[in-house]
Amino acid sequence: MNQIGVNQKKSGPINELEMEMRALEDIAIGEDLTPSLFPVTFVLRDSALTSHCSACFCSLPAAEETITIPTARYCSSRCSFLDSRIHSSSAENHLLSIFHNSPSSTWPDSADLRLALRLLSIISDFPMDGCNDIGALRCQLLEEPLKFSENNQRSYGYFERIGGLMTNRENLLLELEDSSIADRVRDGVSLMAKARKMQMNEDKRSENSQEFTLDELPILCLVLTNAVEVHDKLGCSIGIAVYGTAFSWINHSCSPNSCYRFSFLPDPVEEAPLKISAANAGHILMGDHTPKSPFSGFRNCYGPRIVVLSIQAISKGDEITITYTDLLQPKNMRREELWIKYRFLCSCKRCVALPNTYVDYALEALVPMNCIHQNLCNYTLEALKESFDDTVADYLSFGDASKLTRNLENLLIYGCVIDDPAQPASQLKLKLHPLHYLSLNAYISLASGYKVLANDALALNPESSKLEAFSAYKTSSAFSLLHAGGVHYLFTHEPCLIATAANFFVDAGESLLFLAATSSLWDTSATNIELSNILTYRCAVCSLGNTLEAKLDHVMNSGEIRSRIYGCIAHITAGIWHKLTSESRFLESIPNLIDFSWLEPEIRVDTAAEYRVVMKKESCDGDLRVSLVLLSIHCLWYGSLLLSKCSGSSVWSKYWSLLKGLFEKL
Repeated sequence: MNQIGVNQKKSGPINELEMEMRALEDIAIGEDLTPSLFPVTFVLRDSALTSHCSACFCSLPAAEETITIPTARYCSSRCSFLDSRIHSSSAENHLLSIFHNSPSSTWPDSADLRLALRLLSIISDFPMDGCNDIGALRCQLLEEPLKFSENNQRSYGYFERIGGLMTNRENLLLELEDSSIADRVRDGVSLMAKARKMQMNEDKRSENSQEFTLDELPILCLVLTNAVEVHDKLGCSIGIAVYGTAFSWINHSCSPNSCYRFSFLPDPVEEAPLKISAANAGHILMGDHTPKSPFSGFRNCYGPRIVVLSIQAISKGDEITITYTDLLQPKNMRREELWIKYRFLCSCKRCVALPNTYVDYALEALVPMNCIHQNLCNYTLEALKESFDDTVADYLSFGDASKLTRNLENLLIYGCVIDDPAQPASQLKLKLHPLHYLSLNAYISLASGYKVLANDALALNPESSKLEAFSAYKTSSAFSLLHAGGVHYLFTHEPCLIATAANFFVDAGESLLFLAATSSLWDTSATNIELSNILTYRCAVCSLGNTLEAKLDHVMNSGEIRSRIYGCIAHITAGIWHKLTSESRFLESIPNLIDFSWLEPEIRVDTAAEYRVVMKKESCDGDLRVSLVLLSIHCLWYGSLLLSKCSGSSVWSKYWSLLKGLFEKL
């Protein structure tokens, strides 16, 4: 999930706090809106401290000695030179020691607090707009200190912004019915103050305890409001970072026109100019209002850089928006998460649409199984969600993949987790829509669960369990493909889901290619799969296999070619569909894994809506293994095409890097 700078509009008169970013020119889809931006500061997550370089975030070999208390590690003397000073001066080591000795219940990870400590260290060493040093910051706060009192309904303070970045302090510390955010901030401030006191004692310095609290409070609120999750190339969160106003002034939308990517290259390549500018009340501001470094005299020159890019065509003067939350959540869940984290209610065009957009309808739709009463819906949804959460939690606790797959398929078919599916079906009223957010999550869990079953079978007895493993791998791939197809169908209704759809098609392609390329699963007479052979495959329909990069990237920008590739995916899937789904009761009930147009005629029908449309079972032309390869490379190719549209990279280079990386794993 993304935790980014919030600049949601407040009620009342327009003021300078309501900053936003707007386009300086017409921008096409896939264009970089900013050059690569260095962070103001950044840290690794606790779990990544021993496995990644704390300066450049590259992977490190396992430590030769057992590390009791995690601390910063570096890949080179250059990285150590760049980062070790602020790491040691910011009291990070003391905070890590505190977490090791007394784990916090409110802060399972210390990254936010360590990032705030780094910002405090920067403010101490460098001047800041509107505040020359940490002493001046403290003096301003002492004029109107924040009170943590049970009798206070609101908390007031002088600084709404520090170095141009919003603290959102008043909203985060509102004493509402749910005061978990305020309590968490209190605990965080206390832990930071304790670490700094330990640092001061070590350096034989002393400061007033009230001054510690005043220092840390606004900075921690700034971090909670502006820090963004940093993901590696595999999409795993490995750290967090705070960026300057060129990024942090970009507002949220649940239907954004832009996204962002990270770059870990040591030196920036040819970069795009800044195509966006600060604006207030819809008017672009120039001069002193253009985004700049929050701290004059300080410019960080290392760490994970961020690039903002368009995922839709943007006209000159349009506001630039990104998302702060998971767009595949229903509207109420998105709004609740944004309120809990940032204390604002989203009023973007997707959230205020009446009736709900198709995507938001599908993400929370329930399918009637027989006569129902309207007031059963909320109760049933809560029961379904509880069943799903309990099933996943049980798997995480006990690791029973067989139970996971069985219970989740029962949940999808019958609307609850049952041991004997024949018994209680008549008692049930509703089940999940195939594109419900819980269904989409279940497809991911099922793909993972069946893969675990396959690996366990091969590990137990490679020879006698080959068929069992093959069936499980096959079902795992089918659920990956179903998930990709479902998200892609939502993408056709909501273009901002392009990156999500792209990544899931890449996942499906990798799963299918792994199945086809794992020789131990196939008879010796089956077709051998080599990387060189895959690269020479051609498709007469969509021109797949043309390796002329310049021509390829030009052609691939055509919507017609994109449709042809997806059409090939649907056609190949139809040929092997019944073989992929033969081991799953739920998959057999889905008419088509890729083309969800069968939903359209009955998508908003309120009466019984069992999906009884059955696609004609075509026989597989040629060898199943070759068909799986063809399907996998079409999925990889299509995912690469969509990724190139929202990352600006070469389609061919993206496709080649995916194939090369996958075959290195085989």
